[in-house]
Order: sequence, then C-alpha cells, then structure tokens
Amino acid sequence: MCQSLLLYRRMGCAAPEDYVNWAVQLLQEGYDSPSLRILAGLIPKLERDDIEFYFTKVCEELDINIPDTEENTTVTALRIKQAYNLGEDRKSTRLNSSHVRTS
Repeated sequence: MCQSLLLYRRMGCAAPEDYVNWAVQLLQEGYDSPSLRILAGLIPKLERDDIEFYFTKVCEELDINIPDTEENTTVTALRIKQAYNLGEDRKSTRLNSSHVRTS
C-alpha cells in the first residue's frame, strides 16, 4: 500500500482517505509512531489540512523516503509497475475466492 500511496501522491490523485487508510494499515502491520497514531485517527473530510503534515511527519519518524516531485521517469515507471502488480495480486485473490463453492 505504501508504494500505491506514494504513486497516487506523485500523480496528484491521492485522496485524504488514502492517507488515513495507509496509516491504519501500518498500525495493523505493527508499525508505530506518535504521528502515525494521529494520522490514523484523522477524519479525512474535516481535517484535510492536517493530513499532509502528519503524513510527512510519519515518513520522517519511520524513515520512509518520500520521492521529490522531480523524480526521474524510470523510478516513476517502477512505482507504476509495483502498484499495478499489487492490484493484480488483489484481483487474482478476489477472483480465486469467488470461484469457491459453498454448501
């Protein structure tokens, strides 16, 4: 999810809910920091201005590299590929589970 969020953010289409969901997922995966807890608890529709601030703080606290806006084309292409692969993995899991018969 981190790669997807960074890609959406880079393309300018990350929604506030994406940041909050990302923070919640990181907490569920065992990551923790003061700003991560705050970000996970923000209400996207009401606290849009705080989301970017806390996202940046979380990345600093967890040592997550945020690419700058001048990121080169190769790195952007790799991010797109990674995000696409993550989506395909989820899609195939959903397809496989939809073919399971229940009695």
